[in-house]
Amino acid sequence: MTEPIIAQPIKLIAIDLDGTLLNSQHEMTVLSEKALKAAMDRGVKVVIATGKTFASATHLVKNLNLTTPGIYVQGTITYNSNGTMHIQHTVPAHLARQVITFADERGYELGLYSGNRILVRKLTRRMEELTTYFQEPAPEGAASGRKVRIIQ
Repeated sequence: MTEPIIAQPIKLIAIDLDGTLLNSQHEMTVLSEKALKAAMDRGVKVVIATGKTFASATHLVKNLNLTTPGIYVQGTITYNSNGTMHIQHTVPAHLARQVITFADERGYELGLYSGNRILVRKLTRRMEELTTYFQEPAPEGAASGRKVRIIQ
């Protein structure tokens, strides 16, 4: 006879944004917000873990009143809930040059995230789409806060 499984209390929820916490309109539903806040009221820590930037999630951090660090930019940067950087992992410059050369020689589109901006060779439709993915949504009627630099 097998031993019964005894459920351990949940201590932490690490949650992705696009297609998980956020719906197809890139919004958190009222039900999701209530569920996370109820879990937090019970002492469960909530951590955002996303490929997006901290800027793209600032409104969620504030809305949920998160105090935990979050994981951003495909796991390369962790930020404290107040927006200060906790840890950042970068690609060495020589390796970045090799990747850029490899992509250029094959005609690939390449967008590089650097700090709070995206570097591109040419602002194509795909690169324009990526810039919206990495930035905080602009308030309705306001100009976008995207920071894109064309590199040569």
